Amino acid sequence: MKSKTYRYGNVTCKAVLCAAGKGWETVFYFNHKPVFVGNFVHSKEALRWWGFMNREISKFGRKYTAGHKFPAAWVSNFLGNLLHKQYYIFLEKLFIGHHRAYQKAFVRDFRRFQTIRKDKSYKLEGKAPILKVA
Repeated sequence: MKSKTYRYGNVTCKAVLCAAGKGWETVFYFNHKPVFVGNFVHSKEALRWWGFMNREISKFGRKYTAGHKFPAAWVSNFLGNLLHKQYYIFLEKLFIGHHRAYQKAFVRDFRRFQTIRKDKSYKLEGKAPILKVA
């Protein structure tokens, strides 16, 4: 479990990365209330998001400074929306990589299937087995 503490005036914020079931979870708390929760299956992806999320929080603090009378509830909502937006952009990049890997594997297996199907030693006598509901 990793955690990092931030301050917004007198409000305490905390970012947490922890194992959850068979996966990983990242949570950002603003004044002890969860503003953002992200789930991952692989620890490598969760760690990459963890680093990215902390950089985004630091950028947010520098870029969107306001006076001390700014409502904390509005700031937490704004930060939560920013983190959700960045989370889904991050996931799109991951999914593109996964799609590319699975597409390459499918094309490789399909080409192998076509060459095996043409091979005379694999010809079946009689009816071929098919995949169907039991």
